[in-house]
Amino acid sequence: MRNGKYIGFIDSDDYISNEYIQKLMNRALEKNADIVKCGYYAENLDSHEKHAILYKDLSVNRGLENQILELNGFLWGAVIKNELFSDFRIPENFWYEDMITRVIIYRKCRRFEFLNEPLYYYVQHEGNISKKVEKSNDVKCLDQYFLGIKLYELSNKIGLKKDEILYKILLNEFGMMLWSRTKGLNKKDAKQVFIVACEFMKQFENCDKIDLNKYENYFRIAFENYNYILWKLISRLNRWGV
Repeated sequence: MRNGKYIGFIDSDDYISNEYIQKLMNRALEKNADIVKCGYYAENLDSHEKHAILYKDLSVNRGLENQILELNGFLWGAVIKNELFSDFRIPENFWYEDMITRVIIYRKCRRFEFLNEPLYYYVQHEGNISKKVEKSNDVKCLDQYFLGIKLYELSNKIGLKKDEILYKILLNEFGMMLWSRTKGLNKKDAKQVFIVACEFMKQFENCDKIDLNKYENYFRIAFENYNYILWKLISRLNRWGV
C-alpha cells in the first residue's frame, strides 16, 4: 500500500461500502486528483442512529483556500496521492494526528475532488478511543498544542506559506479545538496552555486586516488580549451554540 500511487486510511472501528475504493479511485484517476474525499455515515451503535454527512460535489484545480476550514479534517474517507507524503511523515505518538490534514496535506494539494456520496461508515460508541480522549483529563490532551507547533514548524520546513489560510487554521486549532481538548484539565493548567497559545499566535502580524468570520475574529481578540474568559465563551458558542 505505501508504495502505491494512492493511499487511504480506515479507522479500526469503521467500515466502508463495497463501492468505496472503486468510486474514489475512478474519480482520482479520471481527474488526476491529489485527494478525493467522500461523504460518510455517522453511525451510533448505542442509539442505533445513522445519518449521512455530506458536503457538495466539488472539483478544485488550483489548491484549496478557505475551503480547507469548510471540509472535515479526517484522514479517513479519502484516497491521497502518496507523493504528498514525500517530504514528511505523520507524527508518531501524538493524539489528534488528523490535524495534519488541514495544516499540511490540504495545503499541499492542488487538485482536490469531493464525491458527494456517503461511502464511509464512521462508527461511534462509548468505547471509541476518540470518545474516551474527548472526556479525558489526561495531560496527553496537551498534544493538541504541541502537535500544532510541530506541524507549524514542519509546514515552514517544507516551504508552505505562512499566510492568512495558515493563520485561520491555527485560530481554529488553538481556539475551539484546543479548548475542547483541554476542558477536562484543572483551571490552572487549562489557563496556562491558553497563555502559551497566545504567545505563539503573536507572531502573526496585521491580523486585524484579514477577512475573518465572527468566531475567528473573537478568537483573534482573545489571543491578542490574553482573554481566557472570551476564549472559553467563544469556544463553547462555536462548538455547541450555547
